[in-house]
Amino acid sequence: MNHAKITLLVLCGLALLAAGAGLALAGGAGQAVGAQESASPSPTPTATAGTPQPPSEALVAATLRARRAAHRALRQWNRARRCFDKPTRSRPRLMPGYGADEAAWLAARDSYRSLRLDYKTRFHRLRYLMRHPGGAARAARWRPLALWVGWPRSAWPMLAKVMQRESTSCPRRENGGLLQFQRPWYTAVWRIAGKLRRWNPYNPETNLRMGYLVWLEQRWGPWAATAY
Repeated sequence: MNHAKITLLVLCGLALLAAGAGLALAGGAGQAVGAQESASPSPTPTATAGTPQPPSEALVAATLRARRAAHRALRQWNRARRCFDKPTRSRPRLMPGYGADEAAWLAARDSYRSLRLDYKTRFHRLRYLMRHPGGAARAARWRPLALWVGWPRSAWPMLAKVMQRESTSCPRRENGGLLQFQRPWYTAVWRIAGKLRRWNPYNPETNLRMGYLVWLEQRWGPWAATAY
């Protein structure tokens, strides 16, 4: 083998060694980068489906408004129930506890809204019964309406006697309705509670309300002929 061939073989061997070393260095660098990437912190985790979420401020405010509205409707209904001598209902406790999630607040808001509608429906039903009691022409049927407009329970026995004697408890009775008001009372000639008023004496609610204002000032004086 001559000198030129030996030199060529040596050079080829050196080239192969250099190429192998380069591949080894590249592989090591790749492993280092991979390890570095795997060791780096992951991005901020996002919420996944099914994870409990805290309620928003808007949802909490809406729930509190719904609760207040339900409580107002309940107070109205309870006031009407007392006029019919029915027991009052207590406030429901539906507010979520500390740390409750969004679903619990949504359920509470919807429950309060539903209760408000239910209370208002029941209240309007009782108010209709007050204004349209039906039944025989007896004073007792007007008792809930009289209590609603302000008459005290202690005055009811005398008021019932006056209504029965004045109009046989008929709101359309001519000459002044239930309490038989004289014309100057409802044509702004005589004052009621310091004011001249024009009103319909044949509306039983208005008649009883104006009668209550007169009674506050004069007690049974205007009805002395039938009250005693």
